[in-house]
Amino acid sequence: MIAREGLVPIGVAVVSAIAVAYFASAAWSLPLWVVAVLLLFVFRDFAPDIPNLPMAVLSPGDGRVVDVTTGRDPWLDRESCRVRIHLDGLGIGVLRSPVEGKVMDYWTSSQPFNEPDVLPATGFSPNCYSTWLKTDEGDDIVFAVSSLRPISRFKLYAAPGERIGIGKRTGFLYFGHVIDVYMPITTRTEVTAGAAVVSGATVLGRLRGPQDIPAAG
Repeated sequence: MIAREGLVPIGVAVVSAIAVAYFASAAWSLPLWVVAVLLLFVFRDFAPDIPNLPMAVLSPGDGRVVDVTTGRDPWLDRESCRVRIHLDGLGIGVLRSPVEGKVMDYWTSSQPFNEPDVLPATGFSPNCYSTWLKTDEGDDIVFAVSSLRPISRFKLYAAPGERIGIGKRTGFLYFGHVIDVYMPITTRTEVTAGAAVVSGATVLGRLRGPQDIPAAG
């Protein structure tokens, strides 16, 4: 129920609160208990109800859909279907794999971002953390986290070449802002702008499988 990244800060807050209550008074320890409760909320990690749907692409993070569109995937240089998600709260939490497959690559860079309604225009490029996954059917999925916060960080759990299951923990994000999920152009999207999404549970789209290809003749 608690992400392992939160064990140390939560433990420090609880031990500090107990120490202040013992050596000073319970009243003086109240702010530290409030901090501990807030940290419990920030680092919560409940197992999602992963849908059993073939060819589904799940949301990697918690938030709200900003936009659903088609356009160029800057990471794999292809036409793609993109779902943009504005992350909840401080943008701290576990990210989950949108599909089952192999981690192909991982990039950390700064990328131009020309949509100030999503990320405020500040004159510099956001930090960007991107992960490329390939399904067993050969479909490429990229999800890229962007943030203007200088202290933003992303920890990847699975190294390139490793397999990961759908809805499984794929990384931990500190102070993210927006997630872009790039899917094949033929993907059938199942969310619209304004929809709330849950990490590892909400279906963003369905990939085109053999059952969707018309038979010859």
